Formats: sequence, structure tokens, C-alpha cells
Amino acid sequence: MAEHNLTSIVNKMINIGSELDSKGLNKGQMSNLKILTSTNEPLTINPKNKGSFQLESDEQPKLIFSGNNKPNASSMDGGVFRRMLMLSFDEEIQDNEKIRGLSDRFNDEMGGILNLALAHLQNLISRGYFTKSEKLKENIEDYKDQQNNTRKYIKDNISFESGVMISKKLLHSHYVAYCEDKGLHPKGEPNFIKDIIESIKGVEDIGQQRINISCLNTQRPRFINNVYVNDYEVKSFHHNKEEIETKNINIDRKSKMVVYKDEDSINE
Repeated sequence: MAEHNLTSIVNKMINIGSELDSKGLNKGQMSNLKILTSTNEPLTINPKNKGSFQLESDEQPKLIFSGNNKPNASSMDGGVFRRMLMLSFDEEIQDNEKIRGLSDRFNDEMGGILNLALAHLQNLISRGYFTKSEKLKENIEDYKDQQNNTRKYIKDNISFESGVMISKKLLHSHYVAYCEDKGLHPKGEPNFIKDIIESIKGVEDIGQQRINISCLNTQRPRFINNVYVNDYEVKSFHHNKEEIETKNINIDRKSKMVVYKDEDSINE
């Protein structure tokens, strides 16, 4: 959206968008979305051929969007997700099953529908927030996974394990193999490792450790600590043209020996 097009939201209570562009938030709109979904920040409006001005938070409209596909935006953060209500319509109504002129059938009930809506509005105002069903929460969690595939990788492959360390490079290669299998686009190593450390409480970067791992071509590879990688999804992967078995990449920090837990022992 061009900057001057934001003038269309001035003096509006609700901004409704249909057929949402799935790539729209990667076209420079994310910063504006974050402001519109925050509680305090003013939004700068730049009318065409006029001076700019600030649209204060209490003057900004609420946002309602619909579309067949959710927008892709890897920079979407927790502030946006916390304020999001996502309703999915999972059933497809065939043309021969559609009821034409359905809204006309409710003409005699309009007064009752309005009263019902007003009663629920009062409940919302007194409560101060929308309630979220388990299905709605699920939809948002799935959406988070789609926007940040590290989240999905962690859920499927990683657990906290005190004193167990893993090479950053081997962990990233394992992640790349996972993404390739799932048809996902992997992140570069620095951003991936940053996500892991931020996502799992207690995981830490412990830098170089003196240990010989032949495929890494170094006596002092860099490690993160307190993380265990299972082999349920990726049994083996390639690093520096060498095939590595996942069960051999978790190292006890004190003994420098391989740590492996099979699924049966974990479920005992």
C-alpha cells in the first residue's frame, strides 16, 4: 500500500479487507500493521500533495481481513499474534448446496439479532477482551509455525536436556535436512541458532569446545548447551559430504561422550 493510501483509514472505525494478498505483508506493510495492532503508537499519514500528520491510537480503526490464504510475513511478531483472532471456515459448500438469498430469510428477525449482538457486546465490554476457543488458539499456533519454521522444527526434534551439547553446524545441517524433507525454506545458521536459544529457556551458547568431530574439520567446534536432538524425523543427514547419524550428534559436556536416548526409554 502506498503511503498516501493510508488516508483511507482516517475517521474509520473498522478497516475491512477482502481477498487479502498473501504476499502483502512482505511489501512494506508490516511496520504499519504493527502500529495499528499496538496500543499506544501513532501512525504517520502522508496524504498526497499535503502535509503529513499523526493518527493517534484511539483514532485508528480495528482491522478485519478475509482471504483464501494467510499472508506470509516472517517478521510478524508476538505483539501481532497476541491481538489476532483467526476464524477458519473449513467446510466448502458446493454450488448445488448453497441457499440463495439466505439473508432475506432473516428480515423478520433483524431486531432480535441486533439485541443479541448488543447483549454480547456488553459482555465483551465488561470482560475487556475476546475469549479464544481451543480451535482458534490452535489456528494461531499453526500460523506461527508457518511463519517461523524453527518453531515447528523445535516441536518435532528438540528437547531441553541439561549438560548435553551439540555442534551449531551439525544442528543447522540437521535442521536443513528436516526443512528439505518438509518442503520448507531453511534459515541461515546465525538466525536459526538465535531462534533456538530464544525459544528454549536454558539453552546457551557455550562457544568453542575442545573435541574432535572429524566432519567439522576443526579441533574446537562451537556448541550450544542444554539441548537434545532426537532422530524421529531425521535419522541421518549430510554435512561436508559426509553422512551423519542423528543419534551420534548429542554430546555430554563433561565426559565428551555421545548421549543417545531411544524412544522407548523416553516413554518409560
